[in-house]
Amino acid sequence: MANTGNVIVTERDTNPFSPTYNTTRTRTYEDLTLCSVPEVYKLKYYRWKNTQLNPSLTRGTIACSVGTQGVATKDDLLRIESDGWRVLTLQIGSCVNSIRAEFMYDTYSDETINSLWIADTVTSIGNKAFYGCSSLREITVFATTPPVLGTLVFYGSSCPIYVPVASVSAYQAAWSEYANRIRPIEE
Repeated sequence: MANTGNVIVTERDTNPFSPTYNTTRTRTYEDLTLCSVPEVYKLKYYRWKNTQLNPSLTRGTIACSVGTQGVATKDDLLRIESDGWRVLTLQIGSCVNSIRAEFMYDTYSDETINSLWIADTVTSIGNKAFYGCSSLREITVFATTPPVLGTLVFYGSSCPIYVPVASVSAYQAAWSEYANRIRPIEE
């Protein structure tokens, strides 16, 4: 997995007033997940909204209280998605120890998220947390011990899952359903 500092997004133009309407195009955005210093946040994201008159892209965070361990819930994601926004890049932050079941299931972003990064503090991921996220191009999990995985967590995606080099075999054993997709994080 080479980090270029960018997120490359392939999307269908849904603006009927655009000269490229209904065609596929590629855009490149700065990769928000590359941080030079540790930060305390629950979710860090890029989000995108394509309206007929004003397509736009924003980025931001949902912060955690310092020193607390949190759970990433669907309500957190729905706050980001309010008013038709879709998540393109999502990083689960270092104050999170658990990702709730159906976290992203049946949301706008299950068809638009491209990159998912999960902090090394996460110890469990609930059933169907990322079910149907068919547009994922990469999942990166930083925990050296594989988080406990519910059922159908990554169902619908076929992208590689990057994990720490020394933990590849542990992930393949613990996450046997996804063993053929597990790859080492390239230094």
